[in-house]
Amino acid sequence: MGCSEDLSTCPPGALATAESAYARGNLATGFVISGALLLGGGVILWLVAPEPESSPGRSVGATAVRLTPSLGPDQAGLSLRGGF
Repeated sequence: MGCSEDLSTCPPGALATAESAYARGNLATGFVISGALLLGGGVILWLVAPEPESSPGRSVGATAVRLTPSLGPDQAGLSLRGGF
């Protein structure tokens, strides 16, 4: 016998596992929403940013930022590099 949606029919051993799964699911949802908001904010800032002005000794477009995904058998991530 398994657990019902409201966890009222869970056996004692499964109840702790089910509660942990719900808590981690809620935490993951929070991280996804936070990440989407941060990404949206970054896109908005990038879209409304003023064009860079050229100054003596500095060429326009001399700065560079690179975001590279990395994937492996036991890992996933992003690498951010910048230069002037």
